[in-house]
Amino acid sequence: MLYGNIGLSNKFRIAIQAYDARGNIVWECELDIYGKVRNLHGEKTFIPFRFSGQYEDIETGLYYNRFRYYSPDTGTYISKDPIGLLGNNPNLYAYVPDVNSWVDVFGLDCGKKIYRGTDNGLEKAIAEETGYIMSDAAKKYYMEAMYSGMSKNKAISNALEASKKAHKTNIEYFGSLENYMKAHSLKGTEIGGAAERSLISFTTDPSVTSRFGSDVFKASKSDIFSKTLVGGSESEVFVAHMVKVF
Repeated sequence: MLYGNIGLSNKFRIAIQAYDARGNIVWECELDIYGKVRNLHGEKTFIPFRFSGQYEDIETGLYYNRFRYYSPDTGTYISKDPIGLLGNNPNLYAYVPDVNSWVDVFGLDCGKKIYRGTDNGLEKAIAEETGYIMSDAAKKYYMEAMYSGMSKNKAISNALEASKKAHKTNIEYFGSLENYMKAHSLKGTEIGGAAERSLISFTTDPSVTSRFGSDVFKASKSDIFSKTLVGGSESEVFVAHMVKVF
């Protein structure tokens, strides 16, 4: 209730409409995928709430998000994550990667895990050193950066960017993300003609991890990059670039 008016929100808890006591619409707002106001009916200041937990500063156009300000023009925060890499994202300015799927209204997904079994010595060593399982593209750049004397945090950040570039190349080579995912799921095969792999396969079933390695790493289910592939084993779900593991 907004001073005699009734406000409505969508399934993502984003305010979309407001009506007066007579049932007349007095405010309506539509956001784009970055949270920027795309269509507006009424005064912008009437309801300054944007994405869940965000309050727009009308003078600057930035969204107050408790400890940081978010820019809807770039889809990023304007300052680093105050807890650094403990935020489980090597890009310290990033917002969530998918605002349409990273929603857990009832708090039921936070405890769900995904699993990866591996016997890859380099993968395990990097995970123990950084806390991240990395894609092949990210691992390659990370090791080169560390050998060059770069700091660990900088190497992680740059490895992420290297994996993103490889990801774009792979999608262009295979023609679509779906085709790339199918090619990636073929265990033991090389992806000829494209860049290093930018995806990492995980499973939601811990019982199958022993088929792929004696060491098992766990990550949060919320880090899943893309949909399940029918008939997949450890390639049932994918994580892009790198993921915090425990």
